[in-house]
Amino acid sequence: MVHTESGRDGAADTVAGRRDERAPRRETGFGACPARLGWCGTRNLACNRIVLDPSSVWRSAWVVVAVVMLALLGRFVFADGGSVLFLLILSFFLALAMEPAVGRLTQRIPRSAATIAVMSATALFSALFFWQFGSLLVEQLSALIDSIPSLTGQLLAQINERFGTTYTTESSAW
Repeated sequence: MVHTESGRDGAADTVAGRRDERAPRRETGFGACPARLGWCGTRNLACNRIVLDPSSVWRSAWVVVAVVMLALLGRFVFADGGSVLFLLILSFFLALAMEPAVGRLTQRIPRSAATIAVMSATALFSALFFWQFGSLLVEQLSALIDSIPSLTGQLLAQINERFGTTYTTESSAW
């Protein structure tokens, strides 16, 4: 709860929403405002001081603690739990890709059986694909890996020619 105390003459202080004529006016000391020039050039002695209730301070502190904890949780999820997050996103896109086939099959068979059928067909197709073209994929990947040094040399030669530099692929000691 917020209490305000007025520094004007003749105004009673307000404590917890009730007017208390016995409450002293505070015009000097902690929370007192110096006289200021108002917008019309006159001295303005009216000044409000905010007094915080202890329960609201504790509530605000717990809100700050909760925000810090949520920030740390978010940091953990994105930094340390990145692989889990990647798997969740990958499974979401896999489910989106399977939905049309499962939707058509659910007209004839239950949804769980349709999902199992689509997943089995996808696994079978992937296994057949890698069985037929696996050796070709391995040959192409090994040829690409073997040609990386010559490709980097060609790229470096193009960069040197384009920008007038003299970079080399040899490692130099710092």
